[in-house]
Amino acid sequence: REIANKNEKIASEREKEAIAANKESLRQRYIAIAKAMAIKSKELNGDKDQQSLLAQQAFNFNNEYGGYAFDNDIYN
Repeated sequence: REIANKNEKIASEREKEAIAANKESLRQRYIAIAKAMAIKSKELNGDKDQQSLLAQQAFNFNNEYGGYAFDNDIYN
């Protein structure tokens, strides 16, 4: 019984670690998406509205998911 309780505790800790790792990977994914969106917004020369909306969403993702506040890809 003691071994089962110990294993249950270890499994619970591993589950928490897995959840934290998943959250971190999602955060990094959104930051990468923000960078890609920001770069793409610079390439859209024809439609200023679409360009500005894409840049704004890139800023929002970067801000919401804790990206570097002064990232050149986001602010140029």
